Amino acid sequence: MRRLLADGLWQQFQVEGPVPARASLAIDDAQVMAAGQDGTWDTVLVRFTGRLPGHRSGAQMEDWTFQRPVAATAEPAGRSEPIAEGATAEAASGQECPVCGAPLSLTDDGACRYCGAAARGGLGGWRLVRTAPVQAQESELVRSRSLGSRAGCILAAVILAVALVPTVLALVLTGVIVGFVHQTVSEVTGMGGPPAGGPARLSGQGSFSGAITGDTQGTVVFSGGVTGSCASRAKQFTGVSFTDMESSDGGRKVLLTRATLPAGVEGPGTYDLSTTPLEVSANYAFTPDQAGAQARREAQIWRARSGETRAVLVLRPDGTGKLTVSGLAPALPQPAGSSLGQPLGFTESFSCS
Repeated sequence: MRRLLADGLWQQFQVEGPVPARASLAIDDAQVMAAGQDGTWDTVLVRFTGRLPGHRSGAQMEDWTFQRPVAATAEPAGRSEPIAEGATAEAASGQECPVCGAPLSLTDDGACRYCGAAARGGLGGWRLVRTAPVQAQESELVRSRSLGSRAGCILAAVILAVALVPTVLALVLTGVIVGFVHQTVSEVTGMGGPPAGGPARLSGQGSFSGAITGDTQGTVVFSGGVTGSCASRAKQFTGVSFTDMESSDGGRKVLLTRATLPAGVEGPGTYDLSTTPLEVSANYAFTPDQAGAQARREAQIWRARSGETRAVLVLRPDGTGKLTVSGLAPALPQPAGSSLGQPLGFTESFSCS
């Protein structure tokens, strides 16, 4: 079940331990509240309504957010290169990570070795990334249309057949959702079909030094806060990633950075690596356009190193913020003279509108 849960949620469940009351929870309804993609992730928000048998208390509602990487274009068939040291057989097949585009090489948890993304999650790549109780004042939110309701009935029927614990529920949902998510994108509120005023949008700029130099705009993705207004997303914030993709020098370059708050921590604030155990990393991959080209694949991972890396993440209540990092240490050996063997530093500013 580990591969069906995002890292932060897995850690949270480990801390909380078993919740016996959830085993007898009966699900009365499940509705798709929002669905869509931002260029990096497919996202589905499902609202569950349940009750405890024999209890007269009101219904309990929770919003569960599922994500999977947006599939990238596969490489041309017939392309082959020697497998780099430490790479898996999956890399030899020509597959790529759907997030960063690097040769597909997975950890035991199904994450890309280069960018850490869930390249192999649950069925269809889906992972449960967040669960949150629905507040009373949110009960008037617009419900999904008929397709979402039909899907909810299917989900409820399956879920009622098993004892509910979070990981089992995740398994059931990942199998069901994958079949209808793309059909619901234009039929539900949220990211798929923008309601009046449109959904909140994230944007960012980065300035890099050391192993990679230059200024660039990139795609910003919040973990935790994936739906709602900027203020709502900021309250649910558990981390941020910044991705820059470009085609130059005869191939495709992908640079991805991420900073993640420790388990159980979320929302606006100033988080300093010296006092808060942030997870900070950066990943780079270069893939030549065609086989036989002079350019060769390149890849590097930078991670925080005690005593050398400095990092400060600032998130404001309106969803704007800044990430400043210096001294990220390279993890992969590089050919002599390659700048990718140097430490990396960067400053990224992001906004929500």
